[in-house]
Amino acid sequence: MFKKLVVLDTDDRTGKAYGEKIGKTVRDELEQMLRFDIIPPEKVSVQHPLSPQSLDKISKKLQSDGFIVCRVALSHEMVNISLEILDRRG
Repeated sequence: MFKKLVVLDTDDRTGKAYGEKIGKTVRDELEQMLRFDIIPPEKVSVQHPLSPQSLDKISKKLQSDGFIVCRVALSHEMVNISLEILDRRG
């Protein structure tokens, strides 16, 4: 069970900077819905794609249980948004 999650920066593959706006909306909605502590992306710096080693390092540093990863991409002129909740090992 997750108690403390890190919200990572949105992996924006649109080339149109949609990720920043969508990432903020996702964080705002999750903070209102969920019953655990959420650490904002400003507290961590992660390069995409994610590696299990980088997630483990961040998890230990921030004492988190898991991560919320958001990806945004364009496909056939539609914006696709995917969210994943990962444990500390990815």
